[in-house]
Amino acid sequence: MDETYFLIAFFGLMLSFMGALTLAGLFEYFGRQDLNIQKKRAAHSRPTSRLGGLAVCLSIIIISIHKGSWHLEIAISAFPIFAVGLMEDLGWPLKPKIRLAVGALSASIFVFFKRHYINDVDIVWVNLVLSVTPIALAFTVFCIVGLINALNFIDGVNGLASSKTLTASLALVWLSTTYNEPNLTFLGVAIFSSSLGFFMLNYPKGRIFLGDAGAYTMGFLLAVSLITLKSKHPEISAWSILLVIFWPIADMAHSIFRRRLKKTRSDRPDYMHLHHVIMRSLMITSGARLSQQWANPLATAIILPMATLPVVLGVVYNENNGLCMGLFLGFALLFACAHSGITRATRRRIFVIRRPK
Repeated sequence: MDETYFLIAFFGLMLSFMGALTLAGLFEYFGRQDLNIQKKRAAHSRPTSRLGGLAVCLSIIIISIHKGSWHLEIAISAFPIFAVGLMEDLGWPLKPKIRLAVGALSASIFVFFKRHYINDVDIVWVNLVLSVTPIALAFTVFCIVGLINALNFIDGVNGLASSKTLTASLALVWLSTTYNEPNLTFLGVAIFSSSLGFFMLNYPKGRIFLGDAGAYTMGFLLAVSLITLKSKHPEISAWSILLVIFWPIADMAHSIFRRRLKKTRSDRPDYMHLHHVIMRSLMITSGARLSQQWANPLATAIILPMATLPVVLGVVYNENNGLCMGLFLGFALLFACAHSGITRATRRRIFVIRRPK
């Protein structure tokens, strides 16, 4: 890799780190109120700035300025969903339908500018449906909106969303370098280094959070980058791409399915994501000796190896469609079994603790 990329990575890391440190310091100095700690699903107990995504996005923009129109068009596409996320982080919540509509707007602008869309998922009968261009365009918008929200779904414990962004962007750098796509390599390096600068303050103690602006925008950037890569290089398996983003996709799909079974609204947050289940299990099985302050980052440390393995295998076997499909389905089954097993084990532990002696 050209040494220019290492220089870009250094500046991206420093810009993001200093920006996040400044925002966290200003938040603590002025003693702003954090309404999120009043929510049942909150995994932190002290007021914390949610503007980390602002630092990450500004870092990416600054180091991308000299790259010209390609990244300018991506920035224009990302702006609507970034703005909506920033409004949420500043305390101006919007209805879920509005957020979804704005995500679809960002996705549509990207498709309009770049003309990259999904018409090949390496399943013959699905490809026949996607050969109809309007259907392919709508499916592409759906997938981008899906990843935008999926990354936000896993942003529930310190370092999880940002570490997932790190592994996915590193995979993007590797693949785009392998297939000689310098624009995508540059964007991957920008996402990785800017996310790493933020990660250094977010993990393990959670000095600052990524927020909706950060999660939405990182999800969007990863989605459009991977779609562009697949569109320009059909030999890459679509299932390989899914392995790169496996964890957020699996968590979102499992959450929606779980809520449908319980007949609860899928757009309402809950405290049953796998990272929440693992964090709560650590606290309960320790007999309350492990506080939430430590169970929170420890949950990320437990999840990260599990979330990284699909990425590595997806990159290594990126042109082996059958193997990648099998791996994806296998990991999906393991994800569901892990959630069910940990939940049941934790409930049994609670029963033992509460059982009269």
